Amino acid sequence: MKELDECLRIYKEIRKIDDKIETLRAAILSPKNQVITGMPRGGNSDNAIEKYLLKLERHNKRKAKLIKNQAEQWQQAKCKFKNDISAQETKMLYMRFVLGYQWKKCAVKLQKEYGNWNINKCFRIYGKINEKF
Repeated sequence: MKELDECLRIYKEIRKIDDKIETLRAAILSPKNQVITGMPRGGNSDNAIEKYLLKLERHNKRKAKLIKNQAEQWQQAKCKFKNDISAQETKMLYMRFVLGYQWKKCAVKLQKEYGNWNINKCFRIYGKINEKF
């Protein structure tokens, strides 16, 4: 189902942006040259902290757009199979494609919450849903 695949692709892109944000935060908290004043050095009028903050703002805006897009894709997918699959199956798809969990983690969480779930059941149900839609 293309909407679910798109949700997973967006999840992976969000994770990449999160990594970039963490890298920027680390650079802000511990800059290489430890200049406390923030004054430009030797004709270079760029403030490094300001550059980091601008990049951080761009990444956060991109992440917000991706989250919104992912929510829209999930709603489209949910509308397609609204009455055809159970709440447990919907939750399994949500965990896998929106939250980005591995199949094994989905099975463990579903087993704890509902019982009678394992990774093979996840694969079987996903295969049936793929065939239907």
